Amino acid sequence: MDVMDDNDVKTLHNILEGINSLHQHVNGPTHVSGHMLDLIITRDSDDLVSPVEIFSDMPSDHWATMLSEITTAKIGRAHFCFSQIPSDQHGSISP
Repeated sequence: MDVMDDNDVKTLHNILEGINSLHQHVNGPTHVSGHMLDLIITRDSDDLVSPVEIFSDMPSDHWATMLSEITTAKIGRAHFCFSQIPSDQHGSISP
């Protein structure tokens, strides 16, 4: 994700910033070689992820990527309307 000359990286950036309106939250290297390999991706319209922390003191070549908090999505209430169907008409209703 951090080598902007790479065609695959360019393609992914175009997908994230293009019609999908996605946001990649990891802003630093996640590998001992200094490259960003781990991603956390959400829609731009969602406010679901807190700042990302990267811990480089792991006994691995990949560093830990951690969220301190994940907020819940704000979902509006759905409203449903139902009509009572007389019992003598149950079999006469077609889609």
